[in-house]
Formats: sequence, structure tokens, C-alpha cells
Amino acid sequence: MTDMIFISHRGNIERRDPERENTWAYIMAAIEKGYDVEVDLWARRRAMGGIQFGLGHDAPMEEVHPSFLLNRGLWIHCKNAEAMFALHQMRRDVPHLNYFFHDKDDITYTSQGFMWTFPGKTLTPASIAVMPEDFDGNWKDIKKCAGICSDWIAEYRRKYEE
Repeated sequence: MTDMIFISHRGNIERRDPERENTWAYIMAAIEKGYDVEVDLWARRRAMGGIQFGLGHDAPMEEVHPSFLLNRGLWIHCKNAEAMFALHQMRRDVPHLNYFFHDKDDITYTSQGFMWTFPGKTLTPASIAVMPEDFDGNWKDIKKCAGICSDWIAEYRRKYEE
């Protein structure tokens, strides 16, 4: 883990944009700019079989095709058990899937072995420093992490590259 991973929070790069975040087009625009993206994913079983996936923080707001989840660079925050289980099953055929579930945990492991770490909690070289702007963290510690996830990720990238 020598290179810093810059993760856009819900597609945000320069600021929060609640109207656009967690939408397919916004997420893809961030990926095209070279960022990984944390997305909030819900799943539910369809009455006729199969799984329906939706993006959204508090509830599914935009349906996405399962093929969307194959994009490299997604950090998939499963918002319910159905999403977690569906991705667990998909990972057999798609080993690069990177997903996790958390509620109020200080740290949770992603399926790729990273430590998704809440603001203000102890950081390690395997940590993803989540929203460090919410905690007046030590830049020296943040800079040693595997990655950063933020609504202001472009600013962190500029600062890191200085």
C-alpha cells in the first residue's frame, strides 16, 4: 500500500451536493476524474425473483443495474443485510468487489481488508481515514493511511501531492 487512495464520498469531490450525491451519473463522473467512490447501496428481493439494487443514504433513491457494481474503484457501503448478502454471493465471481457494513463501529473491515475508520479514531497504514474534516486530525497520521474518503477529496489530493 504505497499509493494513497482518494475516495470521493458519494460522488462528491469539491463539496457536499445532496441533490446529486449517490446518483449513477455523479458517481461515474468522479470515477472518470480518477477517484474511487464510496456509495450507499440498498438491496431487496423482487417478488418475481432476483435482486433490486438502489443507491441512497437513508433509503434507495435511484435503482441501479447489478452491472454498475462491477465498476472498479467502488467502495460499497451496504445499507442493509440484503445488500451485504447479495455482494457476498457476487464476490465469488467478482473478486474485486469492495464492500462493507457498519453502523456505529469505530472501525470496520472491507471485503478487501481495508480498515474503514471513523473520524477521530486511531489510524493505521491499512486505514481509510473517513471524513477527516469532521475531526481536527493530524495530517501526518492521515497522510500515512492507505486512503482518505471525503466530500472534499480534491483538496486532500492537492494537499497530498504538495
